[in-house]
Amino acid sequence: MRRIIIQMMILLMMNVVHSKTMDDLKSLSYTLDPQEKFWATKNENGHVKYIHGVLSEPGYQNVNAIQNFMDEYKTVFGIQSVYKDLVLKKVFESQNGQAHFLFQQQFRGIPVLYRDLKVHTNSIGQISSISNQLAQQIHVDPIPAISKSFAREIARERVENRTLVQDNLLSIYVNGNAARLVYKLDLAGIPISKTILVDAHSGEIVKEIMQTVEEGPTIGQGITNLGTIIDSLQMYSGNGFAGPNLYPDYLCAAFCWDYGDCGGESFPDCEFSFDQGSCDEGFIEDCAGDCWNDDLYFYWFWALGDDFCQTNAQPEHPETDSVFYLVDESASNLGNIYTISSFGTEFGLLYWIASEDSLFNSGDSTTSERSGTEAHYYIRRGLDYFYDSHGYAGVNGAGARLGVVVDFTGFNAYYNQLFDVTSYGLGGTFPGLWTTLPWSADPDIVGHEITHGITMHSSGLLYQNHAGALNESLSDMFGYLIEYDITGNTSWELAVEMFLEPVGYALRDLSDPPAHGQPDHMSHANYIPQTVNPTPDNDYGGVHTNSGIPNKVFYLMVEGGTHYGWQVDPLDENIDLSRELAAELTFIWNTQYLSPEDEFWDAREKMLLVAADHFPDNPNIWSSVYTAWASVGVNPQVDISVPSGYFEPGSDTLEATVDVSSYGEQFISARLSVTATDSSVMDTLDMSLNADGLAQCFFPVPDIEALFRMAVHIEANGGLNVTYDFVGQFLTAGPVSIHGFSFVDNPQIMPGMTLLMSIELINQGSTGTVPNVYTQIVDYDTSCFSIVDINTHSYGDILPGEIIEQEAGFFILILDDGCELNTELFLTLNIMVSGKFYWSDTISFVVGEYLAAELNTNEPNHFLLNSPYPNPFNPSTTIRFNIGVGDTKTRPLTLTIYDITGRVVATLNNGILDAGLHEIEWNASDHASGIYFVEMIAEDFRQIKKIILLK
Repeated sequence: MRRIIIQMMILLMMNVVHSKTMDDLKSLSYTLDPQEKFWATKNENGHVKYIHGVLSEPGYQNVNAIQNFMDEYKTVFGIQSVYKDLVLKKVFESQNGQAHFLFQQQFRGIPVLYRDLKVHTNSIGQISSISNQLAQQIHVDPIPAISKSFAREIARERVENRTLVQDNLLSIYVNGNAARLVYKLDLAGIPISKTILVDAHSGEIVKEIMQTVEEGPTIGQGITNLGTIIDSLQMYSGNGFAGPNLYPDYLCAAFCWDYGDCGGESFPDCEFSFDQGSCDEGFIEDCAGDCWNDDLYFYWFWALGDDFCQTNAQPEHPETDSVFYLVDESASNLGNIYTISSFGTEFGLLYWIASEDSLFNSGDSTTSERSGTEAHYYIRRGLDYFYDSHGYAGVNGAGARLGVVVDFTGFNAYYNQLFDVTSYGLGGTFPGLWTTLPWSADPDIVGHEITHGITMHSSGLLYQNHAGALNESLSDMFGYLIEYDITGNTSWELAVEMFLEPVGYALRDLSDPPAHGQPDHMSHANYIPQTVNPTPDNDYGGVHTNSGIPNKVFYLMVEGGTHYGWQVDPLDENIDLSRELAAELTFIWNTQYLSPEDEFWDAREKMLLVAADHFPDNPNIWSSVYTAWASVGVNPQVDISVPSGYFEPGSDTLEATVDVSSYGEQFISARLSVTATDSSVMDTLDMSLNADGLAQCFFPVPDIEALFRMAVHIEANGGLNVTYDFVGQFLTAGPVSIHGFSFVDNPQIMPGMTLLMSIELINQGSTGTVPNVYTQIVDYDTSCFSIVDINTHSYGDILPGEIIEQEAGFFILILDDGCELNTELFLTLNIMVSGKFYWSDTISFVVGEYLAAELNTNEPNHFLLNSPYPNPFNPSTTIRFNIGVGDTKTRPLTLTIYDITGRVVATLNNGILDAGLHEIEWNASDHASGIYFVEMIAEDFRQIKKIILLK
């Protein structure tokens, strides 16, 4: 017995409108300030992703008021519970009185990594913008299946240098619509630190993120490697300074608090002892009362020293008090600066840079006096710049101490965020490329690195793909600004002063990115696509390469110009004021608006929010930002709703809508193009704009059988023409359904059996080919199946009327041993076309029965090609088929064998046969092992079966 249940599913995209609360916000904004721009961008779920306007009355400058507002409008943003799902992480008040609230998402008390909601107010406490990057509909088991210690050992294998786990946080990571419970492990090491996300259920490494980015106080003097005399070099006379804890005490603290003496008031009081607590010998009792052992790994770890919390990865605190050290404690509120040397080693030997007097001018490179002088001084000036210009204290906004290492062996510069240590290579001659001074020689390199610290402590942009390119670009921008602040140099080239050969060489040029291999537009040949597997080989998804795109945006905001046909006005006609405005806008953008996984499109939207929020009286700034991003090919994101699914030819009228509100007043027109994949039909339709910012059009279902794809074309002011390719597809060919199914060897279905199943599909259409068809089992009876193959199986293109099996492989089913006889089992399969779901069919069979085909040989015009038996075979198989009676008792029929390349290898019949059952044996002794296809053609009937020759 067998049964086929056909369930045709016709899908239509429906517009879901949050009407009331969204209308309330829009109405309120125009009521409070009719002149203020209002716009909103939605995510793929129809919830607001970015919104700007006057969204509240004054007075929303405290957390409770913000939470009440979000609770009132939570459905607009797709939030189930404001108080359960959002945790306040930071509140920052700008110098002009604007407030910024950062909420992190959590699920059942577990933090959701890199997912946040940011609320911004104007100076009188009116909510002016919100950015929503919360994950929707999280489904994950919150109970881990592996331990933290096991996850830690998995993660350590990904870091070659010595490391210590700084953080070991159970978290949720969402990629697309898939949520995973992970351990977030921050592995602090020298020189490289990484964050590793380990699946807390399977132990799989989900993501790997670089956390090291390349690239009695007194005053004395010093000389740099460029020969510049520094007259105000902050230093320390004698050894009375505190610290430095460059590779800091948290290494010891983490160990002590987790595995050592929990009774001490501070970690210096912590003693390591395997005798403490009530654990067995060789184990340490941690603060939770658990016994822990790591094969003594931490005990001999290089940073821990002896039995007390001492750090041996840095030089011992100097004993000599009659010399001067490059230690800056002149502005502790911005963070003390400690500069040491690793001359001639890769961090293997670290020593204090000291001078017998207050003049650091030694020409002996082994002393690192000149490298130390320039790095020490440029960092002091860089931190002063961020505080004086932006009110930001130190790299973390709270005066964190900063470690500096100069003259390590190498051609690079680093910022290690887990330690807050920045390092600069010794340079020299790199064969075949260049000769450089030490990498501390150029102030824009030093400014570049400390900006990485600020970025990692504020927006937290991950060092991969677009987010990493934004991270790099911000460092380039502020490297330029810090060098200008120190020297007055207005060159847009990065690190020119560092290169001895070739003369005039630079690492990058913000004004002309392609000059050094970077793109200046999304369509440029140098652009590197984003990747799911960022590695050094692909520049972590183009972090150093693609940074040329936002670099060009920054340059155009400062100086203006024509780029790819776009005329971009500077933020101000006065170049100095324009530079100052660009710096202010960019700093706020980084520290208060950007989020860890932002792409260029997110960055554009958020920079426009900054322009509108912080410069409401200067609309020219908003326009310059808009055109600058448009000129590099980063355009507004729009919410597009188009028909999807299967429609009978000529059966209905379809609607398409595009939410173009993100274009604001720049919008001119929108068109929808509908194209058949066989190029038989192409039409372009004008879309009309309604009062809600929706462009829409209606069109009849074409009266032919084909697959249709759609694109949207938008025209905006300033000559902007944007095409959103392949925004959707619909189908009039078909429908496709299951015609039959069979099992290899046609067995009696019994408990415990492994079944190899083939499924035949039929295109029930009359003229149109259904392209690129796949099936997948999506539901099954769990009472009897122990294993079900849920992989997709390809059928290729199915011609009208054609019956065909999957191209390769079988659907593998394994029945439980305890499955009872006479149980009817069901399998539901989805049928997909070009990657989109169209139909669902259900098949069933009964345990204990045979599935041999039942043929009615007398049925007129009935043709059937049975599954060959045996299959797989060696060397012969028997092919059975039926010819219906029809009007005559003889019918023409061809039976052909093809190999997997489509080459004919045997013709078993090519002529007239009598009606009825037939069988032909094919002997494949002369053919190689592999997959072959049997094709039967009789009049308008065509059917194919797959066979496998195994020798």
